[in-house]
Amino acid sequence: MKPLIVALAVLCAAVVVARDADALVHYDEGRRTVMGITLLRDVDEPDQYYYIPPFPSVSTKPDGTLEFLCLGFVDAKSNMSGGILHFLCEFKLPDEAVKELQKALEKEVPGAKIAGAVPLMEPKGEDASSFEVISAVLSDTAEDGFTRKVISSGHAPLTPGSKAAVAAVLSPQGATLLWETLKEPTADISIAIHAYYEAAVTGYHAKVSADVSTVYEHFSSVLNVQKGHKKRQLRNIVDELVRKSVIKVEVTERAGLDIDTKSMEGITALVTTKLVELMFDAETGLSKVPEKEVAVEHGQIPGRQKASWFTRTFLGGSGDQQYITDNQYVMKSRQDIQTTQFYIDLSRRTTIRVPVHTAGNMGGIYQSFKDDDKVFHVVNLDDPSFEMREVYFMVDNEYTTAFQDTINFVAVSFRKQYPESHDVTEQLMFTAQGIDQGKTSQSVRYPRLGITDSSWLDYEYRVNWSVRDRPTVTIPAGKDQWLKAKDSTIALVPPFTKLTVGVEVDGTQDDFVANNVYYARVEMRWSLVDKPRSAHPAILRWNEGEPRKEFIIYYDRDTSPEYRIIWQEKGGSRKISESWHKISAGSNEYEIFLPLPTFEQEATETTEASATEEE
Repeated sequence: MKPLIVALAVLCAAVVVARDADALVHYDEGRRTVMGITLLRDVDEPDQYYYIPPFPSVSTKPDGTLEFLCLGFVDAKSNMSGGILHFLCEFKLPDEAVKELQKALEKEVPGAKIAGAVPLMEPKGEDASSFEVISAVLSDTAEDGFTRKVISSGHAPLTPGSKAAVAAVLSPQGATLLWETLKEPTADISIAIHAYYEAAVTGYHAKVSADVSTVYEHFSSVLNVQKGHKKRQLRNIVDELVRKSVIKVEVTERAGLDIDTKSMEGITALVTTKLVELMFDAETGLSKVPEKEVAVEHGQIPGRQKASWFTRTFLGGSGDQQYITDNQYVMKSRQDIQTTQFYIDLSRRTTIRVPVHTAGNMGGIYQSFKDDDKVFHVVNLDDPSFEMREVYFMVDNEYTTAFQDTINFVAVSFRKQYPESHDVTEQLMFTAQGIDQGKTSQSVRYPRLGITDSSWLDYEYRVNWSVRDRPTVTIPAGKDQWLKAKDSTIALVPPFTKLTVGVEVDGTQDDFVANNVYYARVEMRWSLVDKPRSAHPAILRWNEGEPRKEFIIYYDRDTSPEYRIIWQEKGGSRKISESWHKISAGSNEYEIFLPLPTFEQEATETTEASATEEE
């Protein structure tokens, strides 16, 4: 028996459903409903219960403050002009409700304890949603709808201490409508929770039982009446064996749980087969007959025995022996009964996912908290405390093309200081990519905060210009210096100026040929961010149809760019280099007219390089 029981125990343990150390509840076993709340019993701790929260509710802070805000905006005529709704919700019972539930449970189940809410998990899948706001007003987010924008945390507060948040900006109609519905028993805003919990359930149950009884009875008797030393023996031996065996196998399978029962069925069949062999094996099994009793035989009658050889030989058969009567009755009776009861209970437990779908409505909240300004509050937008101002910063259109080859980016730092409040600071960034997309203007908003005089228009800003191959230029240059302004629009002009230069030769293509001129090259030099820069941005050739070129340079405002013209002889190596000419500082446009020279005159001939090399 012991080896078989040990083997069965190992097999049964192999099919027991393993689970984590976290709390696991029974699906139906021990389930109770107390005060309308469903309680589920712990699998390992029979006296420990978990509750299923009935619906989500608005959360509260540790001090009892409701985490709910409905803010309405009105104009000077007290007409609703919009609003803000913001609240946090949780999915659990209040501590006071848990205490009352604990008392009610102890009356039904002495010693039972509530361990908390049943562990919940979010539904899986791309389209699965654990948290949902149901509202006709909040769902109307069209351009002219009731709600301009809704933001939700998107996940249900299923873990202990977690909360979900919802925020919405409402139009005037939406704010009015939602405000009125919050006064009713059923408001136009509900919160739905979708989750599931894991519960243990028995999916396969099998009982194997047997009663084995083996009865052995033995009876024998001898009647010995001896007269004249004659013995008569009677032997009557009766052996009877009664064996009675009953085997019962009961199997219960719970449908709909998707459990693979083949392994359990195999174990049940193995147990039944081994048990049958064990019961009906008369040699070594439970039906083995006990060792039979020997019947009463001749010579077993006490006291009656022949004289010994020594007595007959040396004493001549004489001797004083004790007399024992010949009339004796001897009987043997034996009864052995062995009874064995065999019982094995095989079951397989599994976990299933039990869905939880519930919703809570915010109806009647206005009646309970209408006098609490922290929950329901009306704001007059004409109040100076709530007036906002917007300041625009715009890159000067004359310098937008500079982002292509000269400016890396422009950064603007904004600061508005208040005497009794925190400063408002902002950072704006203008890049070449943004300029290409037309984002040449950005704005900053700051509140009035109750300032009654015109000083609320004052603000400060700094500008950083990043120029290619040059150090960043900060305006103003001091580390802690700011530009003060009160204008609503600021044009961002770089610390250098733009110069557009036009170059035109006073002559036609025939004049180039007649004067033996191959080309005219314009050379320029200027300063940009305190560093010299030079280039030859234009060349006018004899074979070009239009002898005019135009180019742009950027130079420091307090400096004067310079240029000169180099003439190249056609078919020869002679050059004519003019002297450097200054352009007035701060100029934005400049035109250069070039009269054609003639190479027959060798007044300023040079041999710097051949025309081929210049090409």
